[in-house]
This record gives sequence, C-alpha cells and structure tokens, in this order.
Amino acid sequence: TDKVRIGIILDASQGNDLKTIEKPIAALLEKHKQGVEFVLFGWSPKIAEQYEVLKALRITYEKPVPFYDYHFKLNSLAFDIGLLPFVDNSYNTSGKSFNRLLDFSVNMIPVVAPNMLPLNKIIKDGENGSIASSEEEWINKTDQLITNVQLRKDMGNNAFKTVWETFSYTPKAIERLRNIFI
Repeated sequence: TDKVRIGIILDASQGNDLKTIEKPIAALLEKHKQGVEFVLFGWSPKIAEQYEVLKALRITYEKPVPFYDYHFKLNSLAFDIGLLPFVDNSYNTSGKSFNRLLDFSVNMIPVVAPNMLPLNKIIKDGENGSIASSEEEWINKTDQLITNVQLRKDMGNNAFKTVWETFSYTPKAIERLRNIFI
C-alpha cells in the first residue's frame, strides 16, 4: 500500500495529550487526503467521544491489548511514523513519554515529539526524530516524514541505534550500572 501509516499510542487517560495535535492531524488529513492513515492504538471511538476530540476526522482505532501481546501488535501495525502527543506535566516527563519513544524506536519508526523532557534530551532534531514546539512545526515535520521515504528510513534507523546504544544492556551499559551501584 502507498498509504503512509501514522501511529499514535495512547491509553484512555490521554485525551488532553491528543488534543495538542488535533489541528495538525486535521491539516495533514486535508493535505494528503487518502495518502495517509492515522491509527490510534489503545483507543476507541467511544473514548474519543468522551474527550470530544477528533470529531469528523478519518481515524482508525486499534483497541488496547494485554501487555504480553503489546509489542507483537505494535509491530504488526506497521507504522511508518509515530507521533508522541504529550502535555508537559510530571506524569508524562517521568516515564510515559520515554516508554513510548522506546516503543517506536525499537521498531525503527521515526517520531515527531513535543519539546519537553526527556524527549528533547534523547531526540536529536532531524537526525533520530523530530521535535515540534508549535502546531506549525507538528504539521511541517510530520509532512516531511510523509513525503520523504528516505528520511523516514534514516531517522528510524538512527532512532533504533540511539536506543540500542544508550538504553540496552550492552557490556558498556552494564559497566556503567556496575560503577554506579557497586
């Protein structure tokens, strides 16, 4: 399929996070028509209705799955791009956003993320992902990834390399942990 699949992973509590990119989603759907598909993994139309978000937008919903099926399901969704809509609050900066970045990165999916900790410390804008500070940047940076297949591949590969080298249990990482705790 020539359709670019753009994934957003959310749980039922993240309506306000999603609202931060509602206008960019609408603009990108308008610009690319049938050339893009936005997929919300972990949500349903009923949840969107409760938050009064994404009304009349063409969105595909993928219901949540049990933890043991999560990574298999994420991989099977075959996203080309990942969006990380997060409000800058302590809940998101202390773990949720980081975990979602890892989820996309280990699958070599380039992301567009807000300019907030810890994302802006891990993502090198334009290299292993994109940082957006305004609705216009969300649109432009996502649009770049939609229209440039090679950029998507390069950023996805760089994102994987970053998380592998920085956050996996390589001998170097184990040595760092040993120095800290032993």
